[in-house]
Amino acid sequence: MSAIYITFGKNTNIMHIGQTIRKLRKEKLKELNQGEFAVKAGITQSYLSLLERGHKEPSPTTLKKIAEVLDIPLAVIFWYGLEEKDIQPEKLELFKQVKPIIDEMIRSIA
Repeated sequence: MSAIYITFGKNTNIMHIGQTIRKLRKEKLKELNQGEFAVKAGITQSYLSLLERGHKEPSPTTLKKIAEVLDIPLAVIFWYGLEEKDIQPEKLELFKQVKPIIDEMIRSIA
């Protein structure tokens, strides 16, 4: 599975962006199939399929286009791409406390 690696200082967080894109596409744009969504994002259906299955890593430009089609800030994709296993052990408890709050805030505005 392909992942996006984001480094903050000495720490690297792994985000599974493809799974997140697929989930958001199916939740927010149920009326569009994968091919129609890909066209709106300016990519091919086969490339989107590879992204969603984690076989390719999207470029920043592609991520921005996908976020625009989903009508969400790009940061939402990164947020939803985080998993508990990606969080440093010493910060996991805090993450568990704030995640539901931030998720609800995002749902209310997205």
